[in-house]
Amino acid sequence: MVEGRLRSLEKNVERQSLGDRLTGVDFPMAFAVLLLFFSLAGLALTFVASAYYQQDSIDRLISFSAVDPPGPMRPEMYPDPIGVHFFGDFLLPLRHAELQAPYDSPGVMTAVYPLFAVLVIAALNLVPYTLAVILFLMVSVAVVLIPLYLLLDSRPVVERLLLVGPVLLAAPLIHMVDRGNLQGLVVGAALFGMMALLRSNHGVAGFWFGIAAAMKAYPVLLLLLLVRERAWKGLWVAIGTGATASVVSAFAFEGGAVHNLLSFLRATTYFRTSEVHHLTNFNESFKGLFASVTVLGPSLLEGVAQWGMVNYGVIFVAFGVLLSISAIIRATSLLSATTYLCVLSAIGMEISRIYNPLFFFLVIAVIYAGHVERDLTTFIVIGLLAVYLAPKWMLIGEQRIHLATVANPLLAGAMVFVLGIRDLWRLLVKRESRLSPSDDLNHSRVMCR
Repeated sequence: MVEGRLRSLEKNVERQSLGDRLTGVDFPMAFAVLLLFFSLAGLALTFVASAYYQQDSIDRLISFSAVDPPGPMRPEMYPDPIGVHFFGDFLLPLRHAELQAPYDSPGVMTAVYPLFAVLVIAALNLVPYTLAVILFLMVSVAVVLIPLYLLLDSRPVVERLLLVGPVLLAAPLIHMVDRGNLQGLVVGAALFGMMALLRSNHGVAGFWFGIAAAMKAYPVLLLLLLVRERAWKGLWVAIGTGATASVVSAFAFEGGAVHNLLSFLRATTYFRTSEVHHLTNFNESFKGLFASVTVLGPSLLEGVAQWGMVNYGVIFVAFGVLLSISAIIRATSLLSATTYLCVLSAIGMEISRIYNPLFFFLVIAVIYAGHVERDLTTFIVIGLLAVYLAPKWMLIGEQRIHLATVANPLLAGAMVFVLGIRDLWRLLVKRESRLSPSDDLNHSRVMCR
């Protein structure tokens, strides 16, 4: 008995010493340094893969469509490219804003975004296309970086710039700029909402979460953060804002609200596919991982991977329900809840391009705001997140699949696993602490008898 107590005491001392060491670590700075290191390493390896191993040109390793006239569109809708680049993810919704029926216009690819996103950028049709691209990209990058900078308001200006600077090398941000995707505006709105949430301004948080959801639908999951805080006023603000923006924008185009909303739901089939070629091409979803295993191996896992592809809908629903419930439990940390929702939003869908994980910038916001536990689990997650966001554009296997297609879902899964173990342990400890007082009382009653 005495030896067992001594061993337990020694373990507690070891844990305390490790905790003391981690308490002195500047977690935001540690993340920034790790992100800078892994991003520079990833960019260097991409250059080596392109120049030395002749895998492909750098532009094609970075972009799934380096020469990218989007479409189909009518010939008069194509502007002069910037070099050979059209920034197609921006051009297509910009041209949709000129149409009376973006979901039903002959000769033009159907819109794949909610109409509110189309309205947000509609005014840029008033300026020449090159200027429109420049303005759009400047605003997209600014709205992503500004909230992170503001969350570091307790630090000197130079230190804040050093912490925000490495984020510019993150793969999702680079790819968002390269594609001209609306993800920057969506994540920017979500980040302003997260900043308000971290400062307990739930009404403002709800407004920005509603705006983000109205632009790309799946950020509606962020409303669960308001449920977690039991911020019911903020939740109603989010629902009201998102619903109003969606309905008003649907009425702004031909067909009416019901027709346009149903058309958008039909358009979401664009992000679903069972073809292995599409699932392994610049796709970082869990289904993309399953598809990659079927062609890369190991053969031992091919059967499991094929089953995962066939039953992905069921797996995603079950996984989504579990993570969503975990996110709203008070015992779950804010870091865990945000990570769970970012995993579902960014890589849960069947097709997840490299810019989709820009959503993980919300996790960076939690880290930079200091709303994290100073323990080993958090430190591990910070390291995994830095590797996850770093460029991994090298090709692997004879099938020439991007490393990120295989690595990033595994890294995201590792983050969920590590945080899940800590959250489950805390839940058990909390439950045991609730039961222990009654146990002690019963024990005292027995002693009295």
